[in-house]
Amino acid sequence: MEVREYVQRDNTIILEKSKKIIKIKLFNLILIFLVIATILGILSYVFSKPKVEMGKYVENIEVNTSYEENGIKAKRHKKDISDQVIITGEVDTSKVGEYKVSYKVPYLHGFVEYNKTINVVDTESPTLELKGEKEIEVLQNEKYKEPGVIANDNYDGDITKNAKVKGKVDTSKIGTYTLTYKVADSSNNETYVERTVNVVENNKGTIYLTFDDGPTLDSTPKILDILKEKNVQATFFIINYGPEKEEIIKREIAEGHTIGIHGYSHTYSEVYNSVEDCINNFTSLQEKLKQLTGVDSKIIRFPGGSSNTISRKYCEGIMSCVTQKMTENGYKYFDWNISSEDAGGAKTKEDVYNNVVSGLRKDRANVVLMHDFSGNTKTLDALSDIIDYGLANGYTFKCITESTPVVTHNVQN
Repeated sequence: MEVREYVQRDNTIILEKSKKIIKIKLFNLILIFLVIATILGILSYVFSKPKVEMGKYVENIEVNTSYEENGIKAKRHKKDISDQVIITGEVDTSKVGEYKVSYKVPYLHGFVEYNKTINVVDTESPTLELKGEKEIEVLQNEKYKEPGVIANDNYDGDITKNAKVKGKVDTSKIGTYTLTYKVADSSNNETYVERTVNVVENNKGTIYLTFDDGPTLDSTPKILDILKEKNVQATFFIINYGPEKEEIIKREIAEGHTIGIHGYSHTYSEVYNSVEDCINNFTSLQEKLKQLTGVDSKIIRFPGGSSNTISRKYCEGIMSCVTQKMTENGYKYFDWNISSEDAGGAKTKEDVYNNVVSGLRKDRANVVLMHDFSGNTKTLDALSDIIDYGLANGYTFKCITESTPVVTHNVQN
């Protein structure tokens, strides 16, 4: 019994000593940890780098714009040291390139360096301007003279010499050709423009006989008979017609003549009341002709011609507006450069003949204004002689087509 009590007491003493030793060791470990943590904290504080705010490290700016250096914000130990930062490096915004700006922030006995890259770039495309018109007409078999372009760049200046053109114009063939001009600056910004070149029939020395205000039952068939006999084509600018005249319209087309639109009405107060009324005056008759014959004519002649001033009485400026709108809508309007005066001062067939032949010229197209209104015998009687004179003197007779260069007057309203 005594032995057992002794062993138990001895084990208790050993256990308590072990606990004390463990507590001492644990305390020492905690103490060591705290010392190390304190030392590390002090070292971290002493050697901590400044906190810096500098925005983007890479920045792109457009050439020839202003660059303002805003510096950076720097703090160390919560103290603002931005005014101690040393900034080096220059940015020349007049020259495309890559520039480095260095920011040296005080740190211990030296500096911590931060860098920013400034890219001066040119992203603006050059300008490319056509010399001459955007749409050009060239006579068939005549040489095409390239007007060229002018190219300028905000950075490179005049770069016209770098402009290139793609496409060719074959003046031996009537048609529409597209030329594409391209220029690139030193930063490979490109610009394109296009020009349309219409190769049209060479109509120098050509006579275009045109007849307004038909068809009529008496004059038009006789004019067609003469044209057929002489193997000559002409152009008829028609006004509204009834069912009894439909066969005359069909005959004109069947015999190779051109139908132009003169207007549903020829009454000036109706035609020139407004731009809308004027356009409708053409399109309504155009649609009627198309339904009858299938021909969709876009060749027109304004009542009184594009130079008429009577339209001013009904709508100021209407001719300037409507000529532009009709052209934009794909119509071609024709006036004349020779008038037979058969609706005016000409009283006899000799007057009509002399008015026409005296105006003919070999160095141009000759668009002759005549009429096939009812009872116009002086034109009927003069027509054969006019054709004979033209053929004997080397002129060619043609009808107007959509490829015929326009002959127009100066708009007066």
